[in-house]
Amino acid sequence: MFKKTTALIISFLLVTTMFVGCGEKETETTSKGEKGAPQEVKFWYLWSGEDAKTLEKIIANYNNSQDRYLVKGLSQPDEQKLITSISSGTGPDISDTFSNKIASYASKGILQPLDDYIKKDNYIEDFVPATIDTVKYDGKIYGLPAGAGEGLMMFYNKKLLKEAGFNEPPKTDKELMDVATKATKLDKDGNMEALGFPDFPFVYYATNMTFALGGDLISEDGKELTPDNEATIKALHMIADYRKKFGIEKIDKFNASNGAYVAPTDCFITGHQALRFDGMWLVGLINKYNPDLEYGIAMLPYPEGHPELAGGGEASSSVLYIPSNAKNKEGAWDFLKYIEGTEGMKLWAKESGFIPARKSLWTDPEIEKIPGFKQFSEKVAKNNTKVFPSFPAQAEYSTQLATYYELAANSKLTPEEAMKECKEKCKDLLNQK
Repeated sequence: MFKKTTALIISFLLVTTMFVGCGEKETETTSKGEKGAPQEVKFWYLWSGEDAKTLEKIIANYNNSQDRYLVKGLSQPDEQKLITSISSGTGPDISDTFSNKIASYASKGILQPLDDYIKKDNYIEDFVPATIDTVKYDGKIYGLPAGAGEGLMMFYNKKLLKEAGFNEPPKTDKELMDVATKATKLDKDGNMEALGFPDFPFVYYATNMTFALGGDLISEDGKELTPDNEATIKALHMIADYRKKFGIEKIDKFNASNGAYVAPTDCFITGHQALRFDGMWLVGLINKYNPDLEYGIAMLPYPEGHPELAGGGEASSSVLYIPSNAKNKEGAWDFLKYIEGTEGMKLWAKESGFIPARKSLWTDPEIEKIPGFKQFSEKVAKNNTKVFPSFPAQAEYSTQLATYYELAANSKLTPEEAMKECKEKCKDLLNQK
């Protein structure tokens, strides 16, 4: 579910807001929803394309279902601009972000706590419990998740694996290296024709593999960041060893020349990647661009000898929230209840292709038909995923991790050196407000 709009539209909205403010006394009764005029609720969202069309359907259904509020949607994929608008008081009444940004935004006072609304309406009883953990900060709930936090799974190319001598995907970290090595294909000049390792997209690999191998990026008591944990070190050794074996430059060249991510020329979609860590959205794109591709979906590899850890990885979801300075919080909550309710969430999940956060929808025949639902819901049911550490400076931690992941993967530093240095750089982040 991903995300553009123009500066012209933003300017128009800001100018409109100014004019409304100037005429406040003349329109006081109608702005309060009296005399039959519905109150306006501004919903700015990060999605674009087909996902935006789905949201507009939900908005239209909500507006037709009642006459107290009128939701007006706007696609605004630039989150920094959106947050700037909120901070200046010219933003929407409701918007969205990703669960790994909740703590950062909540600590800065950007988000409205929802606990009182939730308690009044007894609202979250039906949600997958783990999804609520992704939207908590300092004991309060600051948003509602759309998806069940299903995260990523391992897609595999059946043809490439069969040619390499395998009838099933790797289940463990040890099997992953064996399959990845043997499924890599080179041409007569030594250039890569098929990527065996889940190296692309790189951004999905290290944190997910850390959690899949049973590691944590923060101590159990929450007092120390632990980028140097054993699982992260192991995950980075795996990708560094693979890159060294086949050549970092050759892999970079392959990744750069084999299509943009989730485009028609994406290397997995075209059949030139054996193993891939990705989300449910990839299923729909494969069906759209290459429906004849022979592929399967499996759990991320668990550490050798520990099958109880199967189904691991990072739990994350798109999240809807109400800004703390929203002008129509009651209207925003009313719409939030609808879009996160059974009717709204069903349409959203069905058309955008994700596991709904409401467990009661999992037995709905239409939801069960979502491509990839069976495999991803089985993963969620195992309850082995983990949440990225939640604290005010989590964005900085994520940035530092990404920097050192890349240094280790490209053998600029050993995994041990990289994560030791990362830990030193991040040692004071937990104390930042």
